[in-house]
Amino acid sequence: HKLILDYIHEYNIDWTTAEKCQGLKSAEECAQQFESKNEFFQRKLAPQFIKIAGINNPRMFVSPADCRLSAFDKVDVATEYWIKGKGFSIDTLLGGKNYPTVPDATKLKVTLPYGKLSDSYQNGSLLICRLAPDDYHRFHLPMDCVYMGHYKIPGEFYSVDPRIVNSSIDVYSSNKREVHLLHNDHFGTVLCVVISATCTGSIEINPQLQEYQHYSKGFDFGTFGFGGSTLVLVFPPHTLAICRTFTQNSLHGNETYIKVGNRIGTAMKSLH
Repeated sequence: HKLILDYIHEYNIDWTTAEKCQGLKSAEECAQQFESKNEFFQRKLAPQFIKIAGINNPRMFVSPADCRLSAFDKVDVATEYWIKGKGFSIDTLLGGKNYPTVPDATKLKVTLPYGKLSDSYQNGSLLICRLAPDDYHRFHLPMDCVYMGHYKIPGEFYSVDPRIVNSSIDVYSSNKREVHLLHNDHFGTVLCVVISATCTGSIEINPQLQEYQHYSKGFDFGTFGFGGSTLVLVFPPHTLAICRTFTQNSLHGNETYIKVGNRIGTAMKSLH
């Protein structure tokens, strides 16, 4: 409990938003509600503190987490201005997987071509959502979607600090990660790559998430264990119109801090 209290003070955590701490009068009382520092780190927020933009607008894409956002209209722009790791590509990020290795989409009547999974995402938009130790470490579905399953890729636990990402180390393609497929009629199949990092080995996906089921924007997607980590979202080309503030900041090497549920962009057109 002392470790939790020290953590609250060191990172200036707003403990009053925690679901377990509603109605309590002090950080000390809040710390007593948790069995471990990691449990506090993975705390749920009370529902009133999670605001999801465009809840009735399936064309709006929102932030999946409290994070520092880097947003790029095309992958090659991201590699020019942000990701400097040698050997990084969409194919290496996705583990070089082919379409037959991902879940069967025939139940959705979605056509997935054979060949490299990455072939359908070259020059698509790329969002990098970096979580720091002081952030809320649950992440949520960023759009209304059908969950199409996932696959895991073993790897390292390099730091996701921008200084490392902008070095020669190919962090995103080297670290342990999971690739989740989220299908929406306006965006197509968006890939959400959940990346582990230093001190963040555990990725816990909500066990209620079932393949081929439809979920609403804001649904509790999963949780990171202690530390900081990253979500990388990859879109098919010409599907996401990103708010200009985010892309302009990113072109100048600056991340933008946003909260879970904040609007990132909208669909360019329907894929019906």
